[in-house]
Amino acid sequence: MKYLWTEDRGAGLHFWELANQYLFQNRPAVESKFSNQGLLDAVRALRPEPEGRIKLRYAGIFWMR
Repeated sequence: MKYLWTEDRGAGLHFWELANQYLFQNRPAVESKFSNQGLLDAVRALRPEPEGRIKLRYAGIFWMR
């Protein structure tokens, strides 16, 4: 199963749900972990199946002036 995890809630979560629908045809399940700490806890709790793989991708946006 593929997941798109985000710390966003409300409008931010709605954005990711729409992006998932239009860009990925709802293939990954979108879940909010409510905070950066929630994301970290979820990653720490991952347990791969035997012979399985876990791929993590991080997308960060940094603004500079």
